[in-house]
Amino acid sequence: MNTVITILAIIVLVIVIIIAISGSRNIRNFHDNIDKTLDNAWKDAGKYIEKIKSQTQTIILKDNSPEILENIKSHGINVCRCCEFRGSIWLNYNDYITDMVHGVGYYSEEDGCKNQEERIRCFISEVKNPYYCNNIKEFIEKILEQQKLHRNEI
Repeated sequence: MNTVITILAIIVLVIVIIIAISGSRNIRNFHDNIDKTLDNAWKDAGKYIEKIKSQTQTIILKDNSPEILENIKSHGINVCRCCEFRGSIWLNYNDYITDMVHGVGYYSEEDGCKNQEERIRCFISEVKNPYYCNNIKEFIEKILEQQKLHRNEI
């Protein structure tokens, strides 16, 4: 019985080798085509990302409270847990970065910030296209508008 299994295994191995040798040219062509397709896909993705980046605003609300966070969630907008961190006094949203509201103002020495004011200054300097909202209603409306715009482009 072991001899029969060994002979069958050798036959299968020989068949696989013959297929591999005869198909090696086709396999190389297949790999070349995949490489070209992936290169084009990355180029297209890069163009799309740059387009979104140029159109995307970081929406900022200079306020934060448990009630505000509940209001945001009630509109179906995702809220990161960092909004609840001690020191998180502002909120921001940019769906190019993530599709959720984040807190601003909490800091750690790992960030290189010594205090909350320094962390907020760093945040402001990093934001390329800020939109400051006057109230929670405007903040939610701008987020929903941005979500609709970018989801329609995909």
